[in-house]
Amino acid sequence: MLRNSRREIECTPAFEDGISDMAWSPVNNYLAVACWSGEVRVWECNGDSAVAKWSWKHEQGAALSVCWSSDGSRIFSGGQNKKIHVFSCQNGQTFSFEAHQDAVKCLRWMNGPTPCLVSGSWDKTVKYWDLNSPNPIASVQLPEKCLAMDIAYPTMVVATHNRRILQFNLQNPTHIVDNALSPLNSQTRSIACFLDGKGYVLGGISGRVSVKFLESHNHSNSFSFKSHRVTGSSREPEKVYSINGISFNPRHKTFATYGSDGTFCFWDKDSRQKTYTSTRQTDSISAGAWSGDSEMFAYAVSYDWHKGFEQTSQNKVNKIKIYKPLESEMRPKPSGMSRFGR
Repeated sequence: MLRNSRREIECTPAFEDGISDMAWSPVNNYLAVACWSGEVRVWECNGDSAVAKWSWKHEQGAALSVCWSSDGSRIFSGGQNKKIHVFSCQNGQTFSFEAHQDAVKCLRWMNGPTPCLVSGSWDKTVKYWDLNSPNPIASVQLPEKCLAMDIAYPTMVVATHNRRILQFNLQNPTHIVDNALSPLNSQTRSIACFLDGKGYVLGGISGRVSVKFLESHNHSNSFSFKSHRVTGSSREPEKVYSINGISFNPRHKTFATYGSDGTFCFWDKDSRQKTYTSTRQTDSISAGAWSGDSEMFAYAVSYDWHKGFEQTSQNKVNKIKIYKPLESEMRPKPSGMSRFGR
């Protein structure tokens, strides 16, 4: 536990390896964080403190993704060991099962008439699990390996290798509604659905973000913009960084992006304005997420592998921080001011 007199909390103890993913409980201020060492930890964040609550470890390989059930009673993690791990918040017990033929890259909980866990893998499949059986209730073959995935029922979007963006209507979960080429000219790094499921935001490795509206009468409102770049000079070119993740604020419906440049930003897609930019951290921001009550933005200062394995020895910082923003930093801006989206 670490208290901070300012508007940030740091979660301790620190991880010894890079941080891959994080997710807040939908019913309380519990934060689950996954690490490349295979460890998953959970903190209880209240007021000006964060207290370590639970932890478990994958027996082999990195933990790459983590998510919660909608009632907050279970936490799911997946990673390089090809298994899905299920942790019970009620009894503290964990079990796992073989899920894929390659790493489990993405996990999301699907709320709908038949709630279930959805997994996306490097084995080029998406699978649906009701957790009453070690076998999936349905499976979908993808054209390439899954890189990022998100759900806002009934919409699911899956970003794959070779810049493909797949759209699903989860009322018919095994049918791919659309298989489109990304509007970004670089590999996809992150994707997040609008909270109403009527579109998504896409982030790439080349410092660009794309906002895509799905309804046909709103297609013309889709746009892209530059972000997470460091302006160059006459002698030095502009430095371009990866958009490592995107997270929507549940109350204000603005969204956060965070990147390899070591900053996070808040954006209003409707007025096309930036509402906040953080100070630059000492390393990349590899993961981030808004709390369910929209009062806290958690982020990880950690090496994100964008410079390759040879740079890992020079990047030892692995911190989990929780920022408590001002209302003015996260609420939408009035239209008519300076706009992004070019």
